[in-house]
Amino acid sequence: MCADAFEDYPCLLMNASNLKNPKQYDEFVLALQKIRLAIKMDYCLMAEEDGRIVAAAILQHQTKSMLKNLQNGATKLFRFISITRLFKYFNFVEESERHLEDSAEYDWYLMMLTVIPEE
Repeated sequence: MCADAFEDYPCLLMNASNLKNPKQYDEFVLALQKIRLAIKMDYCLMAEEDGRIVAAAILQHQTKSMLKNLQNGATKLFRFISITRLFKYFNFVEESERHLEDSAEYDWYLMMLTVIPEE
């Protein structure tokens, strides 16, 4: 659900041309979202309707380091993208979140909210 919701997200789309095989973009996004969820599973909220997950929210407490990404499966992404390009992407994400740490006091913020559209 999260991978589908964010596959057209500009911050992820910028990786499409960097992949070893651009046709694997959807698989790459899914693998990346699984890593994010593994890191933040303690801060993940799910909404369920009739036994089916219809929404997910991830709360962010602090920026996760590149080491944390690697510990939670980022090496699986190497089959899609080179180490150098993946680290550049992780650095980009880390830098884009840094202003949150510098500019405000917070206990947490909503990092991601995904809702399945009605059919």
